[in-house]
Amino acid sequence: MSSKGIEFLLRKADEVVTENHLVDFLNTHFVELEDLEQLDSILTLVETRQQNLIEKSSTIKAETSTTLNSSLGYLKVTESQLENLQATRLELEDALTEHQISIGLKDHGNESIESEVISNKQLAKQLVEKSSQKALVPYTQLAHIARKIRSDSDYQILKNLDGFIRKNLDALWEDMKSKLSKKFQHTLDSLGWPTPLKVPLPNELQEKKTAFTRAFCELLLLQNPTGVEDSDKIVTSELVPLFPIQLMAEPLITRFRYHFDTKRPTNRIDKPEWYFTHILTAIHDHSPFLTEEVQVIIDEAGFNKYNAKDDFIRCLLTAVTRKLNQSVNALVNSPQNFSHTVFETLQFDQVIRTVHLYLPPGKKQWNGCVEVFTGRKEIFKAWLKIEKEFAEMRYNEIMHAEDAWEIEDEETIDEDLQPTKSAAKIMELLELVTSRYKLLPMFHNRIRFLVDIQAEILDAYEKRIESAVKAFENLSYTIVRAVPNPATADGKSVTGIDGLKRLCRWLSSAGYVSHTIREWGEDP
Repeated sequence: MSSKGIEFLLRKADEVVTENHLVDFLNTHFVELEDLEQLDSILTLVETRQQNLIEKSSTIKAETSTTLNSSLGYLKVTESQLENLQATRLELEDALTEHQISIGLKDHGNESIESEVISNKQLAKQLVEKSSQKALVPYTQLAHIARKIRSDSDYQILKNLDGFIRKNLDALWEDMKSKLSKKFQHTLDSLGWPTPLKVPLPNELQEKKTAFTRAFCELLLLQNPTGVEDSDKIVTSELVPLFPIQLMAEPLITRFRYHFDTKRPTNRIDKPEWYFTHILTAIHDHSPFLTEEVQVIIDEAGFNKYNAKDDFIRCLLTAVTRKLNQSVNALVNSPQNFSHTVFETLQFDQVIRTVHLYLPPGKKQWNGCVEVFTGRKEIFKAWLKIEKEFAEMRYNEIMHAEDAWEIEDEETIDEDLQPTKSAAKIMELLELVTSRYKLLPMFHNRIRFLVDIQAEILDAYEKRIESAVKAFENLSYTIVRAVPNPATADGKSVTGIDGLKRLCRWLSSAGYVSHTIREWGEDP
């Protein structure tokens, strides 16, 4: 049957024509009343014709389906052949370009290569909408040409050509990334991102998840488009965050900046814990989807060095470090807020490190967001100075108290040590200082607190006891020489029971501090 016949049979019936045909049929076969006697035979004839039409229609449908499947198969074969021819053409052009470069066709060869660059660029732009995988073929060829030119012995002569290729290569990469990013963003919007997604995803979202997975993988292709480590877009010293993960983090970073980088009431310099909690909540809410859904996509795509959750955290931490860097100057002029912010930063780093087990890809250690304060000498010194001034002020308060040398708890019977109030408070102060720096990841930072603050406090306390004992000895010697019966004079406080009590309290203070420090040293 011809295509016109098939088209006629598949065409939708015209109701008006059908109605007119039926009227003509009735007028022809039923002119008089007696003609109704032929009704049964006419119905039988109509049913027979209808059955024949149904059988004929089924046959035509089967033939049409076979023809369409055959045509579709032929189209696929033709498409595959065209793709192979295109790949062969690109390979031949690549080989020709290499040959032109190798034999030194600098003038005529440059024009040919520039024409090829423009041709490949246009081809990649056309293919990226249909197949990002195919679009990378001409892109890879351009990158290969650029590498060949840079490795050529006459590179200085070809330098302008290299600049032309690199410019077009970068423009093409940005164009492909822009288009694929928009496509991926559309799938995120369809899933309702950044609203936290519960896993497993409900059935009504499975189709959207499939589109999300496809767009995610397409965008991953641009992570290392040429498949070589020296690509201009790959930084070998530090793995670049995955592009899809960056896009997933963007709306959360925008929300963070809205609340904590503007004049909103949530942006308070004395409340750093607010934005730390905001980030921790985001990580907690999105972790199930990242670990159970996104990680599978990344692993199947062959990016084994990446962890979806860690990469997501890494992107969010850029907002935190940016906020801390912006706050540094204001914090330096506000010692109390400075100390509080550093403390909260250390607590935040600890949660990220121990609860979420965060570790940047390719790294053995993460220095934390606190590196904003410890990584710059002048800022670290400013923080150390603030903590030292606070410790010295507290030390002076302890030592100037009237009951500094009174026993901490008179009712406690301890044959070995009974600390005085000053000794007990000095150790509490040392513990407080320890809590300020013990979470610092770098040893050279921690040792500065030990040497510049804690050691000096201990040294000052030791000298205070030593000077008191020497003064006691001098006063006792003077009184004994001047007064035959010191118990009846002003020397009563340095002799007898009272004098002995004073000596015992100083001794107990020194012994308690020494014993406690020794215990700290034995702790694992």
